[in-house]
Amino acid sequence: MEEKEIIARAKVLLQAYVDMFNSKDNYGALLSQCKVFYEGCFCDSHCLKDDMETLIGDIETL
Repeated sequence: MEEKEIIARAKVLLQAYVDMFNSKDNYGALLSQCKVFYEGCFCDSHCLKDDMETLIGDIETL
């Protein structure tokens, strides 16, 4: 896969998580119970979603 294809795929996967989190099926409530360790601290799924949305925006500006 070329770099552009990898970046496009990453954007699709990031957006899929954000969409699942925000879905009307209430996955956000379920995911909000999860925590993940990254960048030196534990973050809840809201923080992770926000970081993903920021990264999606950054990818779009490339």
